[in-house]
Amino acid sequence: MVEEVIAVANKNNMLWVPGCMTPSEIIRAENLGAKVIKLFPGNLLGPSFLSGIKELFPNLLFMPTGGVELTKENIGGWFKAGVCAVGMGSKLISKDVMEGKKYAELTEATKEAIAIVNASRS
Repeated sequence: MVEEVIAVANKNNMLWVPGCMTPSEIIRAENLGAKVIKLFPGNLLGPSFLSGIKELFPNLLFMPTGGVELTKENIGGWFKAGVCAVGMGSKLISKDVMEGKKYAELTEATKEAIAIVNASRS
């Protein structure tokens, strides 16, 4: 969580989504006006972390990033824990995909991710 970003975001009418790992960081971010918290690194914290703390933060939305896997079990576990979204970087858009310009592969993986998210929300 980088507090200096708040002034830049507010000045430019932009959403501020701080990355937090601990409840103390989450409380600080909430007190500074954050509405959405990026849980990072998601693969270390896991859905059980969010399940354990979510009731402490009833006014916040959560989105894990960092290590979110493109599987029904992983994405579904996050949504069951109560996230509003998941962030996927290298697990979806790998270096191999980008360097090899494998855009059809990226398109299919993105469609799969969207289908998993939609199924997890229902």
